[in-house]
Amino acid sequence: MHIKLSNHPNHKLLQKLKKENQWLCWSYHKKPSSNEKIPLNTEKFISKKGRFAPGKFEKRDNWLSYKKAIYYLNEYEIIDGIGFVFIDIDFSWVDIDECIDDEMSIDEEVKRILNRFNSYSELSPSKKGIHIICEGIAKKYGWSSNFYDLDISVFDESWLTITQLHLEGYPTDPTEGQSLLNWISREYDIGKHG
Repeated sequence: MHIKLSNHPNHKLLQKLKKENQWLCWSYHKKPSSNEKIPLNTEKFISKKGRFAPGKFEKRDNWLSYKKAIYYLNEYEIIDGIGFVFIDIDFSWVDIDECIDDEMSIDEEVKRILNRFNSYSELSPSKKGIHIICEGIAKKYGWSSNFYDLDISVFDESWLTITQLHLEGYPTDPTEGQSLLNWISREYDIGKHG
């Protein structure tokens, strides 16, 4: 199945999350070839290094409004993106890694998951993975076991990069997904493996 990005402007996306002051900015780790994403403390700029200090996502002092996070992203080239902190809020996310090929196609299994959740879905920063955000609490969290071909993680009480590269045909806001979080956790043996 070929996937496309929607034409919805950003201000029409994720309205339920944009009401919350639980946004942050992040940068890639400066180590060459690292894909690690580091939350930032935008109140602490390190002049000698020309970058913001790392910040713990759990620390509420590092949380921003959506508008302020976008301001920093547009103002500072050293910031690579924005994210949302899923703490004390009834939302969770599903991350399916490396599931999109060079032709922007996904297989039937990924399509089945997307259609079953039918909730806000976007490309990951690499444009090779998909994030699904839904309402509900992840009663089991972690990663799929090595038994499965798909690399799936399910979390709440953590943070997620947000790209707003919204997939066409899916809601512009998270929808109710508690039963689906329970289903995907069972279906793919989600847990803290390894």
